[in-house]
Order: sequence, then C-alpha cells, then structure tokens
Amino acid sequence: MPLFIILVYLIVFLFIFSLYERRRHPQEKADNSYDNEKTNDIHFGNDTYDNAAPEIKALGSVISNIMRADNGTNKKELEVVRKFAYEMYSDRDASILTHISPLSSSANKMNLKKACSQVNRFFPEYLDRYAICELLFTIVAADEVITGNEWSVLLRTIPYLNINACDIDYFKCKYVHLVQGMKHNQQHSQHYNSQSTSKDVAIKAEDLTQYFAVLGLDKTATMDEVHSAYRKLAKKYHPDTTVNPALQSILTEKFKEISNAYNHLKVC
Repeated sequence: MPLFIILVYLIVFLFIFSLYERRRHPQEKADNSYDNEKTNDIHFGNDTYDNAAPEIKALGSVISNIMRADNGTNKKELEVVRKFAYEMYSDRDASILTHISPLSSSANKMNLKKACSQVNRFFPEYLDRYAICELLFTIVAADEVITGNEWSVLLRTIPYLNINACDIDYFKCKYVHLVQGMKHNQQHSQHYNSQSTSKDVAIKAEDLTQYFAVLGLDKTATMDEVHSAYRKLAKKYHPDTTVNPALQSILTEKFKEISNAYNHLKVC
C-alpha cells in the first residue's frame, strides 16, 4: 500500500512539473514551432536540396540569390517566404522551400541564370512569373530597406524571368524609394499609398506620370487610351485568373494599383 501511494504522488508531481515547464517556456515553444511547424518527419540535412523536387530547387535557388544579396537573412524575409511557400505548395514541399531558400548559392547548387531558366519552364504562365517577381521584391522590402546590392541583383534577375519592360518599370517605380541612397526618389512611389480620387486633390506632375506608367502609357495618352489600357490590364491581372491563394494575393495588390491609377487619371 505505501508503494502505491508513492507512485500516485510521483505521477501527480510529474504532471504538475510538466505544466510548470510549459508555462515557463511558452516563447521558446513558439520560436521552435516557427522552424518545425508542419515539417513532420522531414529531416533537413545536407541532402535536402538534392532530394527536393526540381521546381522547388529552381525557385529556392532564385530566392536564395535575392535573400543573400545583402550577405544575410532576417526573420521578416523568412516569414515572407514561408507564407508564400505554404500557400503555394503541399506542407512537405513548402517546408523544403522554406529551408533551402536562405541557404547559400553553393548549397543550392544552381546559378541565378540557370535557376531562372528552370523557373520559366515550370511557370510558363506570365502571371505566375510576375507574381514570383513581386514575391522577390516583397522579400527584400520586408525590413523597409533595400541595399544597393539587393537592388542590383533584383534588376538583373527579373529580365531572366522574361518579364516585360513595362512591368519592370512598374517594379522600379514601386520600390525605388526603399533603396539606400535613393531616398530622393520617393516621389516615384508616393501614388501607391494614395487612395484619394477627389477632384479637389492636386496631383503632382511626377505622380501623374507614374499613374500613366502603371497603365503602360505615355503621359500624352488620351482618355480613350486610358480607358482601353485599364480594361485590358484589369482583365489580365484580375485575381480570378488564378486559383492559387499565393498568386491571388499578389495579383489582388496589382489589381488595386491599376484601379488606383485609373481612378486618379479619370478625374484629372
């Protein structure tokens, strides 16, 4: 009988101690879940890249070149990649992509040009590649500062993904104000944060030019050309053109910017 009582006390003690430990280290558990969530029995070793699907290898290599352009990665950048990965792929592939993306280019074993060529093969639809470009810019802009080298790598990367000149100019205008040493160019992207369409609001000449640029037009374009360009782009970049949640969220932002530019121009 005494032995039985001792065992009961021991079990109760262990139960209480486990509850105490959980309360003591909630943040540690949360931090570990960031790295381990949904990984199940995936073992991340030196062969993780080799065992990844070809599409994951290519995309991971492109992202790696972007993330490491400033000689380091941070948690904000990783969270952007992680969110995209889990919306885009199965849990296993998303875990692998999240793991290999911040690794060095030597670990990814594929140079930038070859990786982009592979991405083009796996993503033949233009809107998919456009969404990937938006992802790349979102990654480097996560900490609200883009270094000169990050900017240089980005501008070298997007032509490899067969992005047209109009959209390349769009990306430049949207993110140039975050580039170190180029703060004076902030006016190029001010219109992206403006939602007003009132006729009482004066629109600066440089902003007006950028609204035309969003629609792929010169500032001398007529209102009929503005209407036509808007209808064409709204149809092309409408979120309903894809069923993938990751791509939908990116296209939704693009669609808003097209609509915002059109709403400003039609009241000028």
